[in-house]
Amino acid sequence: MTPRTFFLATLGCAAALRLLLVFFTPALFAPDEAGHLLYIHEIAIHHVLPVQTLDGIWANNNGAEDFYHTPLYYLLLSPIYRLFWPAHAVLYVLRLTSVAFGLTTVVLIRSIVREHFPDSPWAAELAALFAAFQPVFVAVTSSVNNDALSLLLMVLVLQHLARLVRDGTSLSRLLLLSTLLSVAVYVKVSALVLFPAFLVAGVLVPARRTSDRALVLLPAACALGAILPWWVVRNQHAYGSLLALDMNWAVPTGPLYLRIIHETLWTAITFWFALGRRNEIINAPWIVILLSAVLYIVSRRLSTRWQFMSRSQRGALLLALVPLLLGFAQSLEYAINLGFSQGRYLLPGLTALSLIFGLGFAHADDPQQPPRRALAAGAVTTALWLLFLATIVAPGFAAVHVDHSVGGQTSQPAFHTGDLDTWVIHRTAATRAEDACFRTTQSRFSRRC
Repeated sequence: MTPRTFFLATLGCAAALRLLLVFFTPALFAPDEAGHLLYIHEIAIHHVLPVQTLDGIWANNNGAEDFYHTPLYYLLLSPIYRLFWPAHAVLYVLRLTSVAFGLTTVVLIRSIVREHFPDSPWAAELAALFAAFQPVFVAVTSSVNNDALSLLLMVLVLQHLARLVRDGTSLSRLLLLSTLLSVAVYVKVSALVLFPAFLVAGVLVPARRTSDRALVLLPAACALGAILPWWVVRNQHAYGSLLALDMNWAVPTGPLYLRIIHETLWTAITFWFALGRRNEIINAPWIVILLSAVLYIVSRRLSTRWQFMSRSQRGALLLALVPLLLGFAQSLEYAINLGFSQGRYLLPGLTALSLIFGLGFAHADDPQQPPRRALAAGAVTTALWLLFLATIVAPGFAAVHVDHSVGGQTSQPAFHTGDLDTWVIHRTAATRAEDACFRTTQSRFSRRC
């Protein structure tokens, strides 16, 4: 089997898995899907940018918890929504756009590894394998949410930033990075985790003068300038804060150190699960143990290769690690201030984890060696996913109860979700009127009407 054949098989299986989830995941059951759909609905049908209520509990119960996000993803998908609305097919069409974003992201990650580690022909294929089947990434790229497009753009920024570190600065590359990063921030503000990567790139980039290194910061400055009007005109006016994080979703309790420990473990565990609900992770602790062992072995193998890497190879790896570390720091910040955290906050580090996995298992010294490890990794991945689908996902989806009293997914009671007609496609006038009471012209929106 050639590396290309292996990759095509990986991509085909990844597409099939996502299509399975697209058509069998209950409507609105995917995390935050109701909120993202409703945001698109308000733009496409009512031609307004909805405003997030500061009452986070009310917003969660009414499927209106994502209006504080930057609007570009929703603006891009609103024409598609309007084309298919009010048919239920609109949900599946929008989910399919996430599938396309996800598979493109896998292709880009493979491209990064192939470009910077050409001496390891199987490293790129194994990195693609890891990315294609990482559980939370699979979930994100088979449901309606802005993370799918955001991750695609972040990987694209990392690809061009790594080229800049390898080849040096040029005006065209800096302008391209400025555009990509600005677009990424307007899709989702979590792309801010890439900003420190430009500081790292400024240190690593080959340059004769300090001013050339300073130019590497230009894309970050342009993206910050692009997002400031939204923060100041929209967020500060509507929510009283630039980042619009004061939504009262939860009240943190308990000692700080215990919250940090608990949320750190929770973030690590839910990075491998959460296709729909927290309940899914309870039945699969053995997967955590197995994956921890695999990552330990891979990290040990990679550490022995570090000394043989070129400057540009080390630069590519370091740049990819920055959003992983910042994503983890963000999860801790959420845990401290908001009382919750989720494994999907580590998704900006998907490129780094995929790269580590690919390099750790690949053979760099003998390109002609039969791909036994690659085939074994593919077989184990397939077996784990089949087991995961059969023992956890399918029974969980079968137990989902459509509840007309909630707008989207809810943890209490378990496996309850809202219905698509009531909460999105045919959102009632009464509910929209209650939403509208939070859209005032005051400098700060009322918590309740």
